[in-house]
Amino acid sequence: MKPIVCLLPVLLAVTVFAQTGIPAAETENRTADIEQTKNGSPTPMILQEDDGDHLVHRAGPLGGVPFLIKIDRQFGNSEDFFAFAETLEPGQIIPFHKHHNSEEILLFEEPGAKVTVGDKIGNAGPHSLVFIPRNTWISAVNTTQRPIRLLAIFSRHGFEDYMRAISAKPGEKLQPISQSELARLRAAGHATYWDTSNGPNPPGAASDASGTVTERRVEAPIANESPSAEAELRIFMAGLRKASIEGDMETIANAMTDDYVQTDINGYRQDKTTWLNEYFRPLADLIKAGKFHWDEYERKNLQFRFYGDCAIVTGELQAKGTGARFGPEHTWVADPGASFSGTLHFTHVYVKQNGKWALAALHNQMRQLPASAPK
Repeated sequence: MKPIVCLLPVLLAVTVFAQTGIPAAETENRTADIEQTKNGSPTPMILQEDDGDHLVHRAGPLGGVPFLIKIDRQFGNSEDFFAFAETLEPGQIIPFHKHHNSEEILLFEEPGAKVTVGDKIGNAGPHSLVFIPRNTWISAVNTTQRPIRLLAIFSRHGFEDYMRAISAKPGEKLQPISQSELARLRAAGHATYWDTSNGPNPPGAASDASGTVTERRVEAPIANESPSAEAELRIFMAGLRKASIEGDMETIANAMTDDYVQTDINGYRQDKTTWLNEYFRPLADLIKAGKFHWDEYERKNLQFRFYGDCAIVTGELQAKGTGARFGPEHTWVADPGASFSGTLHFTHVYVKQNGKWALAALHNQMRQLPASAPK
């Protein structure tokens, strides 16, 4: 059995992944070099960790996640290579997909990514390299409690066209994309994404359902191969976040227990039906109509407590939205000139039913300034 290879020191020769400090005397013209690459022939470059074209996924499974194009035809004028960097947050998934015209190399800086590539499955250690031939299914999930930085390098152009088409600049409105348009853009980018309505795994891809791997197994130098309860719950919460941003009524409703109850920041208590009808459905309709969008929707500072098949999660939700205001009767009203932002402090209660997590209760609170505090 062959391990997922740890070869990052060798690949540091690829200068687009230089993350250690370089003396100022050697990099004083770096900004000028970057500007030169926007026009003309390819130019040698030494890019630091934050150098590149900053973008945000506006649709798809990673909607709202930022990434950084390091090299492509637009940034660097490369003749062959495309490379981008992004960070997988805890529980975040790269869904099954494959590339038809290009080989790919994935480099994981930190340990803890569970990777499926073709008929192999295993945990990627620190500085791991994963080689993905053409037409090979690939998927990965961050099973840890820490972010994992990755770099993807493609041997030919093509997929960057899809990546740019489904992205926006930081701060821009994240316009939704229809499923038909998403499929067209993926085909134009020489990629196929697996439709999970046909099953969790594509044909020929490794599977570890119930702890059993059906194909050859790759061992890696990380213990505890099965995702932890926290990793599973983080994956579930990532799906809720995506559904909330996209106004996906069906996913949200199916993720809640029948006896769900919540208390909002004003002390108003709602059961599942009331909350869906008064709060989420009106907002989802505005999102689908393009009248409202989330500029920011990020949970931070999460703390988890597990009690058997019950979990309590506390944290903060940093939210910013544009195009609606909270009107009477605890519902949303379209208002093109309205925007809001703030930080919610929350407590969630999750329960596992029939092997799946569900949201059972929620309490939101906004921190109040003392009466004597300046307004």
